[in-house]
Amino acid sequence: MFKYILTMLLACHLFVVSGCKVADDTDYEYLDSWAVQAITLQNRISQNVPLRLAEFPATHNSFNAQAYSNGFSYLDPNHVPSMLNQLRMGKRMINMDLHWDIHYNAATRLITTDVVLCHDSSDFGFCSMWDRTFAEGLIEVRGWLEENDEVIILKLQDELDGHYEEAYSAIKAEISDLVYTPSSPCDPFNLEVSKAEILAQGKKIIITGAKSSTCNNSWGEFVYLDEGMFASVNHETFEPYPICNNLTDAIQQKIYGATNDGTQVAQIILQKNKMTIDQVSALARCGVTAISFEPLQWWDERHVAQIWSWDVDRPRRDDTSRNCAIQKIDGRFVDETCDVDIAFSCQHPQNRDWKITQLSGQWANGFLACENEFGQMGYLFSTPVNGYENARLSDIKEEMGIASVWLNYSDNINEGSWEPL
Repeated sequence: MFKYILTMLLACHLFVVSGCKVADDTDYEYLDSWAVQAITLQNRISQNVPLRLAEFPATHNSFNAQAYSNGFSYLDPNHVPSMLNQLRMGKRMINMDLHWDIHYNAATRLITTDVVLCHDSSDFGFCSMWDRTFAEGLIEVRGWLEENDEVIILKLQDELDGHYEEAYSAIKAEISDLVYTPSSPCDPFNLEVSKAEILAQGKKIIITGAKSSTCNNSWGEFVYLDEGMFASVNHETFEPYPICNNLTDAIQQKIYGATNDGTQVAQIILQKNKMTIDQVSALARCGVTAISFEPLQWWDERHVAQIWSWDVDRPRRDDTSRNCAIQKIDGRFVDETCDVDIAFSCQHPQNRDWKITQLSGQWANGFLACENEFGQMGYLFSTPVNGYENARLSDIKEEMGIASVWLNYSDNINEGSWEPL
């Protein structure tokens, strides 16, 4: 066994350029595409609403990516791009499985033990001593967050075998200043808080994965309970809008996700099916906000299927005169000059119901129009924050025989930075 380890170490040393270091797998053309622009803007629409309504496109086993494959680790990846590129592509929930296992430290050239990101299970898979460490994963995530004012969820799977102090130390050393922490260990997460409120405190990361049996350990200082925060649906049996598996109310109360296993073991041996374009679209339209389709790869049409907001190639980059958004007849957003006369979308901030004004006018009159017609009932000029809200507004528009409505959504303040006011 020891001879085998030495052989592997020598191979890694000899082929370090092609094997054991993480290569730059970035497709910069894709990152500049409409799909990435649209999903990034879509994620930001929900900055000011409760997190239970907000978009958090996800990846499952985020660390198990082809970008990290080196001949010994991550041989059957769930994804192609690195975690950094997953974030660049619009993903906002990153999943890491934490194992306490042997690890080859390239700096010291010693075999030690560490908290590693390992794709292991009782049936298939194993940890390799060349798997990346938890600390390396956190450094990668932090690098992106330092350049982006976004809130992400870091969802941890606990396979630590009691080594919480070591996981706690990695969090404290690498990202502690960015973590939105529980008031006290074992506190459940308050899903009524918004991304904007978290960012206002200088925080960008929500960490989940604690259990009732582990939250009193040291990492309970940083890690929220999963209990009550998440739920999931089966993409293969999910019924599209307006049925949505009769879960429309429930889906708006938690962060609902759906995933498929993109590994070769799942596809070939276990005969698992990939999530289809139509399934991604159906999930998004029903307000499932944490969709993880696998394998995540560049130029996958499922990226486009999760976009319920902007129409293709909108907003236009070549026309700075179009600073206000409308929802058009098919439910998609387009940018328009703000002086067009059309009706206004008004929403109740608590029950999330929609009304549309009888009065038409220019975009700047939206708040006053909603106040005049529905203010006594508490409705405000607004914008859908997830696919279900967008579908409901589109239905009401169709019932009233209205082709387009103004949305409280513009880049009047900062060109290219679309925000609800």
